[in-house]
Amino acid sequence: MKKILIKILYIIRRILTSPLSPYEMFQKEEKKKCYETFKPHFKKSIFLDYKNYHKFIIERAKENDEFNKKFYLEFGVLKRNSINFFQNT
Repeated sequence: MKKILIKILYIIRRILTSPLSPYEMFQKEEKKKCYETFKPHFKKSIFLDYKNYHKFIIERAKENDEFNKKFYLEFGVLKRNSINFFQNT
């Protein structure tokens, strides 16, 4: 039993401590560079999940156009999620 447990733990250790492939290292470095590039802009950014995104857009549009004189176009039609959402509001 002890030998089996030691073998299992050894396999788990090998899996968890395996070195990154060159491509994985490249991906990791690129993500880090991307993060560092946009890091100064995060303080001015808004991070919303999908459900709150449309609500935020509508509220912001109402704030910018108190008298409803402007028109807004929405072009995201890949899955028709947003156009269906706006159609129902």
